[in-house]
Amino acid sequence: MKFYLASSFSLIDKVEHVCKILEEEGHEIVVKWWERLALKKKFQVLDPYEFYAEPECKFAFERDLEGIKESDALIFIAADRQRSYNGANVEVGIAFGLGKPVYSIGRLTNSAMYWGVQRAVCIEEILYWIACETEGVTMNWGKARKKPIVVDYRKVNVEFIDEDDSGVGIEKIHTREGVLWAYEDEDFIIKGIEGELYPIKKNIFFKTYDVVESVDCADKRIKTEMWEMDEECAMYGKQTEENKCDFIHACSISEKCTQVSASLRRDE
Repeated sequence: MKFYLASSFSLIDKVEHVCKILEEEGHEIVVKWWERLALKKKFQVLDPYEFYAEPECKFAFERDLEGIKESDALIFIAADRQRSYNGANVEVGIAFGLGKPVYSIGRLTNSAMYWGVQRAVCIEEILYWIACETEGVTMNWGKARKKPIVVDYRKVNVEFIDEDDSGVGIEKIHTREGVLWAYEDEDFIIKGIEGELYPIKKNIFFKTYDVVESVDCADKRIKTEMWEMDEECAMYGKQTEENKCDFIHACSISEKCTQVSASLRRDE
């Protein structure tokens, strides 16, 4: 199949990940508009009059429009939290007008104009839907109960500020499905049973999991353990050379204090 990928230049990592999977499955991407990033940076400093007078602007419009017409379906690649889009929304509208199937990955804003979009969690889900439609496969649903496995979770470790969305702190998470963005006001980070990390929306988290020990309680517990170790370390550190065994024990405890302190700094 031929796909057109609609998205934003700020989500190039996610777009390239989807593009790679589709091409590995034998599909074609009709236009790789994100390869024009250098051109976008060159023209973004221009005022609107100068920008729309550039021949490259007209060429990009015409090429992307032909790409949507040529495609069999459009995939709208959105961010992991709600945000606004410009050109991608126009492209989605064109695809609807041409009667093309429109799929999405990521979180869309609450808009009636997205009602016809088939929303998926990942590109693999979209490929599964398409395979079922193409091959006439009937999806029979079984029932399963999630195993009571305890997982670790933490708050978002803010790496930088999202300048496009009211200065919200975000963290870049490398998952098995590619790069995802975690937002400090909406997400937790979960560590899977094999050590993999992935973000999860807080409302989904509390619907899915019963908290065994909250992040705040864990911080308090670790700090308490560290203080107790500090006191024990200070007590043993005062021993004289006559009791070298106690002195070695104090050194061991001091090392534990350092490790816990480093762990706390990473979590904060």
